[in-house]
Amino acid sequence: LIPLFDMIESPAFQAAMKHNAKALFGVEDALWQTHAVDDRGQQCGWISSGSVLDPACGAWTALLYYDYFRCTNDLDFLKNRAYPYIYGIMRGYEEMLRDFNIPLAISAEYASSNRNMSTGAGRNPSYQLAAIRKLASILIELSAILKREERPVWRQILEKVPHYSVVCGYDSYSGKNEMRIAIWEGQDLEVCHRHHSHLGCIWPFDSLPEKPDPEMEEILSNSIDHWISMGIGKWSEWCIPWANIIYTRMGLHEAPMQLFNIWREIFVNEGLCTVYLPRMLSLIAHRRHDIAKPKDENEVMQLDGCGGFLDAFTQMCAYTRFGKLHLFQGMPEKWADVSIENLLLPGGKRLTAKRGGETRITG
Repeated sequence: LIPLFDMIESPAFQAAMKHNAKALFGVEDALWQTHAVDDRGQQCGWISSGSVLDPACGAWTALLYYDYFRCTNDLDFLKNRAYPYIYGIMRGYEEMLRDFNIPLAISAEYASSNRNMSTGAGRNPSYQLAAIRKLASILIELSAILKREERPVWRQILEKVPHYSVVCGYDSYSGKNEMRIAIWEGQDLEVCHRHHSHLGCIWPFDSLPEKPDPEMEEILSNSIDHWISMGIGKWSEWCIPWANIIYTRMGLHEAPMQLFNIWREIFVNEGLCTVYLPRMLSLIAHRRHDIAKPKDENEVMQLDGCGGFLDAFTQMCAYTRFGKLHLFQGMPEKWADVSIENLLLPGGKRLTAKRGGETRITG
């Protein structure tokens, strides 16, 4: 991760993020990382409300800084690199809490979340609510480690900002309406979509309480069932590992390998690289008009799928939550003989474990 952090901390990248924050909010101490940027922090592709008003890419990057510190215990890194970045991203979120009469986007592509394409954004997207709550929790924790004063707004966020927005949607199986996590206020997940952003409170932000109350448990269950019912027909290669982390953390231990078997056939090419577009038209029709184009002109290898697979597979074997270790939660029952060796854990410790056998933590 150090090369990535070096790029983010380069003068050009920092200048771009500071310029964005000042242009939007008139503040000097915030960082604003837009939806898709190049190695100078400049917006790629096109400018839209969705790309500019989506700071969650900055929040997701903040998780990388946080996790690097958690796994290394490098206090110099925390003080000089991680904390300044996370703090700057949070300052942008804090400014968004002011009462602007504008909607907040997740991504311009989420316009397709409603069938008539009439709305591309809305207030209180669940993804952004999860992000801001997670950043507040992280900064409270890191401020204690560095013996720095907390900003009062961080605890106010945890007290007042909801975990997600909720929408009342129809469940065709029961024939009744039910409460589930919304894309944003009033917007249900109405179509199959490769962004699982409304479930960001499960992953990547892991912002839910350790023991949800019965009402939250029901909303989560309804949301997962509805998400599954939307199918995978328009998913891309990088969103399948993301889905498998969600399955793992929700206790659906048979689902990840079933989905990875499909993923391997559709998105892994002859060179064992993951490609963005399906290799053939079969179970997934994402950008179906491009699938038939010659592969030497059209196939694009992405690191996202490979990196996502490694993250998902390790979490399927082991992950920590609220200081507790969860083993093999994403592994199917038929994989009785599965083990991991020397897996890095928070605190710089190393895990070696065998399913149904010995577990050893060193370091």
